[in-house]
Amino acid sequence: MNDITSGKVDVVVVYKEDRLHRQPIELEQFVAGAKSAGMTKLYSVKSGFTDLSDSSALMILRIKGDVAAHEVDQLRDRVVRKKRAQAEAGEWAGGRRPYGYRPVDGSLVIDKAEAATIRKLAKRVIEGAALMTLARELNEDGVKATYVDKWSAEALRDMLLRPSVAGIRQYRGEEIGKAQWDPILPEDQWRQVVSILTDPARRTPRLSRNYPLKGLLKCGVCGRDLKAASRQTKRQSGGSKRWYACLKKSGGCGSIWIVADILERYVFGLLLPLLDSPDVRGAVAEHESVTNEEIAALDG
Repeated sequence: MNDITSGKVDVVVVYKEDRLHRQPIELEQFVAGAKSAGMTKLYSVKSGFTDLSDSSALMILRIKGDVAAHEVDQLRDRVVRKKRAQAEAGEWAGGRRPYGYRPVDGSLVIDKAEAATIRKLAKRVIEGAALMTLARELNEDGVKATYVDKWSAEALRDMLLRPSVAGIRQYRGEEIGKAQWDPILPEDQWRQVVSILTDPARRTPRLSRNYPLKGLLKCGVCGRDLKAASRQTKRQSGGSKRWYACLKKSGGCGSIWIVADILERYVFGLLLPLLDSPDVRGAVAEHESVTNEEIAALDG
């Protein structure tokens, strides 16, 4: 589009008109940009020439665009219905295998070695062990993780929070019923682990220079924490290198992907002016005063 509006392109060739754009609003943006630059030639391998300056030809192009958008909506509805039906039946949806299981004939079977690791970790968490300690022990013992080079506290937490280890099927972050595969952890034990790991008093997100909002953001669809995501994680990144995302591999729904630069500018734009607020300064001073009094009392 930049080349069209700058006059570098005088004709666009597509296989079919519905391959030009899949949404009517995008088609209108293309037409407006092309006409403003004086580019009126559109060729289709299947349908031939369309003159964007001809109102009748443009009407036909718009009709084809509406039909294509309708077909996409229908396809999306069918996919959603199928995935929902799979979830309700407790079937595995495919994709990356969860730690502790191996895919066999379209379902999951327990990997004995990895399952033993999960049971040991669950027991240690209930006993009060820190995830960072457990991650270090696993790495020192040479226990391999999946999809990451080595274990981290975050990777352990995400793995233990997955309902799949308790034989529970979820859909878009919501528990939807029993899974067809066998559980590694009894449900009551898994829920005890979840209660411990999601306790707000336990959560102390580590600060990150690259992702200053890490640990503070929630997915608006499923409520899971948004994770730091690199450009390599999302192929069609539009040039952005940093994202905050609800990652499926971390138990999220995969619906939310936000460019980090845009989100951080927005959040900091809201927060920074508050630093000049007398009310906020007063609240901070009051909090510091109380904290100092508590420290003095403890010293005494």
